[in-house]
Parts: sequence; C-alpha cells; structure tokens
Amino acid sequence: EYIMTRTMMQKRGILTLARASRLLQSRPTSTPHHNHDDNHILQQQSTNDEIHLASPLTAVELASYCHAIATYGEEKLNLNAFSHLLSWGDVYKQAKESQERINQNRPLSPLDGLPISIKANIAVEGLPLTAQSDILRQEVEKMQEDIRSNADTNTCIGGMGSPCGYDSIVAQRLLRKCGAVLIGLTTMDEFGMGSLGTNLGRRNSKRFTVNPLSFPSIFHHKQKELNMHKQSSSKNSHNLIDEYWKERIRCISNDPTILHQEQEEYYLQHHPSSSISLLSTGGSSSGSAASICHGSSLASIGTDTGGSVRLPAAWCGLVGMKPTYGAISRHGVVSYASSLDTVGVLANSVSCATMVLNHLVNRKDKDKDTTPCVGDSTAIYFPSGMNFDCSNTSFPPFSSTTTKSSTNDQIHTAAPQTQLKGITIGIPAAFCLDECPSNIQKAWLQAAQTLTDHGATIQIVDTNHLSSDTIQRCLPAYYVLACAEASSNLARYDGLRYGPHHDNDMDDNNHDNLESTSDKMTPLEKQYSKYRAQYFGKETIRRILCGTAVLSSDQFHTHYEAAARVRAQLCLQMQKCFKDTNSHNDNSSSNTNTNEGFVDMFLVPTALFGPPILAQKPNTPGNMNDDAKVGDTTSSDAMNSHKIDATQAFANDVMTIPPSLGGLPSISIPMRTSSTHDGRDGLDDIHHGIVKDNYNHSVFGLQLFGPKLSENILAHAASVLERNS
Repeated sequence: EYIMTRTMMQKRGILTLARASRLLQSRPTSTPHHNHDDNHILQQQSTNDEIHLASPLTAVELASYCHAIATYGEEKLNLNAFSHLLSWGDVYKQAKESQERINQNRPLSPLDGLPISIKANIAVEGLPLTAQSDILRQEVEKMQEDIRSNADTNTCIGGMGSPCGYDSIVAQRLLRKCGAVLIGLTTMDEFGMGSLGTNLGRRNSKRFTVNPLSFPSIFHHKQKELNMHKQSSSKNSHNLIDEYWKERIRCISNDPTILHQEQEEYYLQHHPSSSISLLSTGGSSSGSAASICHGSSLASIGTDTGGSVRLPAAWCGLVGMKPTYGAISRHGVVSYASSLDTVGVLANSVSCATMVLNHLVNRKDKDKDTTPCVGDSTAIYFPSGMNFDCSNTSFPPFSSTTTKSSTNDQIHTAAPQTQLKGITIGIPAAFCLDECPSNIQKAWLQAAQTLTDHGATIQIVDTNHLSSDTIQRCLPAYYVLACAEASSNLARYDGLRYGPHHDNDMDDNNHDNLESTSDKMTPLEKQYSKYRAQYFGKETIRRILCGTAVLSSDQFHTHYEAAARVRAQLCLQMQKCFKDTNSHNDNSSSNTNTNEGFVDMFLVPTALFGPPILAQKPNTPGNMNDDAKVGDTTSSDAMNSHKIDATQAFANDVMTIPPSLGGLPSISIPMRTSSTHDGRDGLDDIHHGIVKDNYNHSVFGLQLFGPKLSENILAHAASVLERNS
C-alpha cells in the first residue's frame, strides 16, 4: 500500500531537478549547493558550506537511470508515455557531452546533463514532429524494421515519422543552450485535442496513456527514503538521501531488472485486490505528466491551450506551470488554437518548474542566453534581470523578507507569518460550483488558511466583480473559439504538403461515407476528404467540423462573435479585479477601492474531480509484466474498459479555461486529501476509496493565477503553499 502521498514523497526526498543537479557536480556559482525547498521541508539547518559527496554522480549514470525507467514503463507497464523514446545510443551521446563540460567545470547552465522530455507537438531537429497524429506520421515500416534489426541498445520505441529539419525555440534554448539531455518525445492527445490522454491518433484509437499512480509498486521503494529520514538527524538527512539516490541510480543503471524485481517483491509481500483501476493522466500533455510521475524524466515541456499542462499535473501529483501567453515562444510548436496555445512546464516541485522557466522565457535584451523569437509575432518579453527560481532568489517586491547568509550562501526566509505579507489572494464566488466534491472544497479552504497563516490576505470576490454567468459561459465560448481556430489551422493538412503521400486501403466505413457524397465533390475535394478521413482521429474530425460550422456565414455572428464577446467580457472583469502589477510594492497602501484592482491572484481548484478510471486490470504477481498491454483496451487482460462520453470530457477544463482565455499565468500545485480510512493517507485511497461516479477524487490540485507577467509572485505563493500543504 502507499505509505504517503506523492506530495509527501516529493517533500521527503524525491529526485528533483535541484537534487539531481547537486548530485552531478558543483554547479555554477549563481546556483547554491543547497536547494531551499528541500532544506525547508527536511527542517535542515546545516552549517556546512558544501555537501561533500565521495564520488559525484555522472550525467551518463543519471541518463542511463532515466532511460531504463522509461524503457521499463513502455515495454513492461505499457504506460504509453512516449511517442518516440530515443535509443540509448542517442541519449548516451548527449549525456557524454554534458559530462565532458562538467568535468571541465564549464556547464552550459544548471540544467546541463539533466534528463528531460518534450511533448510531441514541439519541433526537435532530427526527430519526428507528429503531434500524435497519423496525418503527420510517414508510413516507414521498412525503416522501423531496419532499426529493429540493429543492436537492441539502439532500438527506439514509438512511431516513426519524417525527421524534423529544425529546432523550435524551446528546443534551442533547453537542449542546445542549456545542455539538457532529451530522453524522448511524449505522447499527447492528437493535436492537443483532449483532456484524458485517450486520443492518441487513429492507429492508437484503443490505447491510452496510463497514470503511473495506478501502480503502487512503483513508489514502494520510497518507504526506504522515509525510513532514512526518520532514523537520521535533521543535520545529515539531506546527505543521507542524496547518497541513497546515488546508490539507487547506479544500481538501476547497471541492472535495470531491479525494477522488475521490486515489483514482484511488492506483490509477494502485499495482498493487492483482484484488480486495479487504471487512471487517466489527463490531457493533452498526458505523456509529459506520466514521464515525470514515473521518474523517466525530471522535467517535461508541454503545451497548454485550455488546461493541458495543469490538469495532467493535478491528476499525477505534479506541479504544472502555464506562463503568460506569449512569454515562451511558440515558434516550432504545431498549432491547435493560435490565440490560446502556450508552452508550459511540468515538474516535481515549484522550484523545479521555475528553474526550467528561467531558461525558456523571452528576455527583453535578447542576450546570448536567449534566442530571439524569430517567426513568433505573439512573443512578449520579460525584463532581463527577472528570476523566477524560488529556490535561490527573493521575489520582487519581497526582497525585504529574505536575507542572504555571507557564510554559507544559503537563503533564510523571514518568519512564516510575513512570507506573503502584502499579497491579497481572491477566492472567486463564481468558481464555487455545486459539483465540486467535499474533499476538494475542504482542501481549498485549508489552502486559503495556510496562505493566511503566512501573511496573505484572503478576500472573497463576489459575483458583482466576477460574474457567475460569465464563468459559466467560458466553457462553451472556449470550445467555439478553439474549434474555429483549429478548423483554420488544420486546413493545411491536405495530403499534398504534409504526411504520407500515398494511398493505403481505407476501412469500409470511411469508404462508404465518402461514396455517399462523392457525386457532389470535385476530384480534388474527393482526394482531400479521403486523405483527411483516413488519417485524422475521431476527436480531431469532430472539432474540425464544429469549427467549420461556427465559422459558416449563418453561425458566425451567433456563435463565433458571441464567444469572442464572452472572452472580452471575462478579460475585462478579471482585469478590474487584479491590482496593478506594481501596486504591491507599497505594502502600506490600501487596495479596497472596488473600482480598481484589489487582489494579486486567485486561488481555485484545478479540476472539479479527480482522474477518471479508464479500465480495470488484473493485479496479480507477474501479470503486469506479461505480454498484455496495460494501456490497450484491446488486450484480453484489460478488462472492464470504461468509456467517457466525449461531451462530458469537455467539462474537465471548466476551472482551467478562464485563465487561458485571458492569457494569464497559472500554476497548479498538488494537494493531499484527508483520508476517510484510519491508517491510510492520500494516494492510498486510490485503491481503497473516494471513488464516485467512475472518478477517483483522491488526486487533485489547486491553481493560482494572476495578471499577465506575474509569474514571480505566483511562484512565491505557490512555493509557500507547496511546503505547507
């Protein structure tokens, strides 16, 4: 059974970016050796200037560990987290180059040598850019056979496609400028259309991305970390857990079968139920969330259109950060809804997310560390000196609450009751919906109390300022606008410029449907229809048709323009609620004037319910490692597959859509639930309770969102909430 929630595992010593960075080397002088978040959680007040490790971990060992976990997850557990998992040879080459720079004490950045993953709709030179759609996937089975005929160590997992000839700006900054090691491209709902991780393209129509939290054995070894923490003094617990991770990484790197042995050992020692619930990861960045949750990457880059980063983060117990629209360049990102698409970050903690964000956002000075946003007219820029990393910097204007030690280079925070002094956090009444489960409501109230205890002011925002009617209309308005833009953006996939250029046998249903309307179609239209019907998935076709309809002459004014008005009205109402971005510099001033901004940010749930149960799987020793595919509903062992109505699935985004329509920054933080069972806590309820209407309400998150370019303040508040939740 689970010993603790994933949130607590994160706080008790999970392998975060900062921890891995510390294990690899002495990082650049701008990055302290101690991670502030880990130190605070472990209640460590060490007086050592540095952590002395007998034998530093190498980038190759860390990459080998993550690649072994990724391979195990894809081949044995069938998580379907990766659309394209790089061969070990390709990963080794990157890691070796990073290690050479580290050995010369010339790392490119604090991210140099750290394994990450990138969503399949973001261009990486030399890798297929498919956005999980068959229409962008070349038919190259012969190439796959040739690759499989090579040594097993060079086999890559996932569908093949034409290698992309250029890097997105995201890939340039993260891989080329920062030296991060790419493990693979992650699965996603086709073109970003979906919120469950079930729309994996037509050829994978009966497969889905499996939430790693479905398998308790994955996290069983975490008990060792907790026991170490309990048995050790606060002074050396940090070093002890670091040494544990070094040993574990090296053991798995040398012998990946340990992962299989741990799982078998778990089932022999425990008495699981006859079947387990396979949970959804959320979408559309489903693979990104699954890869971090499982441990195959330490951070992942996704895209967020209406909640596609924050929802998977909430359902997988992670932190998901969507920055201000345009803050990270979209150049090289496959378009879904251009006015909504935003590149985001998923990670294990707030400090990890901000650590990555620092290297991705656009900077005004366009210095040597920042690639100019060529080809992106929507890009906006942050001041060159702004730093979002909550682990080692103060947050303007909160510099007065932190002081830097001159002896050990360690950040010490002020008293807890003053950490958020001067910040007003709004609880919008319009978001208080009857459908919200009681345990999420309770966590919402507890989070508000936690923020109050740390100096923040909580203010209820009534419906006179943020209308319930406007919030309720956001969901249909979003889908009208998103589908309309998708209809326009996806019109380019006509069979002439992208994807396969030859005809395959069409299934009878598609052929019959085309024949019934062929008399009214030109030869070119027949070619378009045949091609798009064959290669687009069902959900993509549904949204294209919806978008085409609302853009038609008889519905444009009644639907599209009406949705645009709802969006404008929402933006205006939220703008009136928010303080001026510089108003919090004067903590003594009062912001009670209802005609001007009066809150710095809002606190709301990320979703109204937990992850749905997609299928049931026999849970017996050895069963999870047989040839059956866990994330495949066609498997004879994947029994009792649960179907989620497509329209019902739209409601997943009801809480995340308002910030997206406004282009506002938002961050989702995982929350613990209070168990109703004695002796069990949080994720233990995944297998024992809090399951209602086929949804598991034990895994969820809360999100903070504020005005544009307020990422630093959001991260500051989120880190306080994370540490004390």
